[in-house]
Amino acid sequence: MVALASEGIHFKDPWLLLPTMSAAANYNVVDVGGSGRTSATAEFFTEMAGRGLQDQTNWTANTYKTILSVPSGKGLVAAYIGCTAGGAETHTVELTVDGKLVEIAIGTLASGERAALLPGCAVSGIFASGTFIGTGVEVLEADKATIGALSGTNYIPPWSIVAFFGIPLLRFNRSLLVRAKHSATITNSTATAYSGVMYRLGLGT
Repeated sequence: MVALASEGIHFKDPWLLLPTMSAAANYNVVDVGGSGRTSATAEFFTEMAGRGLQDQTNWTANTYKTILSVPSGKGLVAAYIGCTAGGAETHTVELTVDGKLVEIAIGTLASGERAALLPGCAVSGIFASGTFIGTGVEVLEADKATIGALSGTNYIPPWSIVAFFGIPLLRFNRSLLVRAKHSATITNSTATAYSGVMYRLGLGT
């Protein structure tokens, strides 16, 4: 019998990331200075750039654009944050993991909401002075697949916290391509068109 290499705690099926719809102000990171930043601000995406990448380009309705391309290499994806919707719109993320393509459509978004794919730990919560202090309320949408109607804040933890708690993430072993499209044209106005991916590459062979 040939022993198979273990994938460890991580997974290769993108659907296991939590598809989420929430107001832009309900996604929060703590930046390197210790301040809480919401995705309604450019500072949120500055922090995302330090955790992976930010994309600042505008969106053309129903047109895919490349957000991240890793043509060779291995790594982990912790989160994806899309643009801010201007009305009742759909956001679609296409992830190609080691050559296998999966398309995830998130919607219908309300005006001012962002679609996201989050790690299992990015549950609804409450912030005070940049500190995560408790749990809010969230519900499944009618599709029974998407999390929405948040009463608190979706905290996206930094890499050190993700590693410390051993949180399962999306894993790619050879290559990764992240593309996305939005059902309406979105242009920048206080980071409305910004998006980001929290990802890191693996070292060694």
